[in-house]
Amino acid sequence: MSLGPHLYYDGEDYKCLLCDRWFETEKALYDHCRYTSRHEWCETCLRVFVSTTAKNQHLFSSPVHSHICTLCASRPRFDTAWELKAHRVDYHNLCDICGKYFNNENDLRMHRQRHQARNLQCYGCYQFFKTFSGMLIHLESGRCPSGTDIDDINRLARECYQSRKYIDTEGDYVCPGCDKFCSKLSGLFQHVEDSLSCSYLKESGQCLAKLEHYISWKVQR
Repeated sequence: MSLGPHLYYDGEDYKCLLCDRWFETEKALYDHCRYTSRHEWCETCLRVFVSTTAKNQHLFSSPVHSHICTLCASRPRFDTAWELKAHRVDYHNLCDICGKYFNNENDLRMHRQRHQARNLQCYGCYQFFKTFSGMLIHLESGRCPSGTDIDDINRLARECYQSRKYIDTEGDYVCPGCDKFCSKLSGLFQHVEDSLSCSYLKESGQCLAKLEHYISWKVQR
């Protein structure tokens, strides 16, 4: 009876060659392989490995594992590579562009901004940015050829008829979604771009979307 590498059956008893231990039943041997910390185990193939590297090599090269999520305890199978990838994006916060994993969805959202194309043209010049907050930092700095600076941005933010929703009674910027204080308008937009729970504020019809439209109308090249 063949049990695969590092396991042995002599017709009566079962042995783990890596640990030099005997077991009376196949189940007892497999339970040992599952729970020991001395070596690695593949539940799908019922195979033992001398190291994590050896197991990972097996997972990578074996066609049996081509559409199995090895990150899930239940090890679900998928019909296609696309379905497996979609699962890892949705449940394990995989960046489908560079292949990195993140602790939570918000960290993944922030990371994805690195992959964004610079396709947002400054309302005051011909420079391109990945995000509106990046454009605001440029405008607030006073380096835009349009001559727009932080005083102009603050004035426009207060002129917009939505201002009572994102400027408090002290005149400070506050996120309407979570009450987070921001010292600059660019900081407020950075926050809503990075925060999953507050990102709706930039959607069409919301107060910050209307403010962005107002700024685009007032800042001229």
